[in-house]
Amino acid sequence: MKIIIALLIFAQYSYAADICDFKQIKIKNTIIKTGSINNGEKCFVYITNSEYSSLVYRTHYFDTLGQYMIFNSFGDGSSSKQTGARMYSFLPIKNNLKINLNEDQLKIELAHGMSINFDLDTSYVSSSVGLEIIEERKITPNNLGGIEVNSSKAAFIDFGFKFGGAPIWDLNRTFQFFDKSLKLPCVKKNNQIFVKKNGEVKRKLPSNKDLVQFLRKGCGA
Repeated sequence: MKIIIALLIFAQYSYAADICDFKQIKIKNTIIKTGSINNGEKCFVYITNSEYSSLVYRTHYFDTLGQYMIFNSFGDGSSSKQTGARMYSFLPIKNNLKINLNEDQLKIELAHGMSINFDLDTSYVSSSVGLEIIEERKITPNNLGGIEVNSSKAAFIDFGFKFGGAPIWDLNRTFQFFDKSLKLPCVKKNNQIFVKKNGEVKRKLPSNKDLVQFLRKGCGA
């Protein structure tokens, strides 16, 4: 009965409320959080599973700037060795991030009609539309975060996996840009599109459209 009531409440919330509102709710074993960062600069959806232990877990983070980060904690020890993050960016953004819910699945709606579905019992990726995404369910330091995006109907960036924090924090790291206008993924450096200001990593080109044009031109598209 409690689950049915929670489902009705959250279904109402997911359609009527803004994901920029700070909310947290648990449906079955899945914890869902929404909110905003930097005075509404971007809004986010955060997903994890309540059955994970306190030291071994995986979280999925999506925001309205197209970023998708998968954070893993592998157990007790220093964060530089026992945590890691994989990051992607879907470009350009054409509509806001949305969430929808039925009794079995949480749907994350991305740009360009793409979506990723999560099973509410396990919080694992169950299916996707508009992109090919594979999740390796075992949480281990050896699988690069456990999520691979192999293709997408939209242009996207794979920033790779980094122990101890987000891969974009190292401006000397490289990333891969995937776009249908390119025969092969194009490799660029983080410092070509990011800069550090006041202890934060900021994009040099805030507009997603400008960023895609910059990358296509730099990659010879």
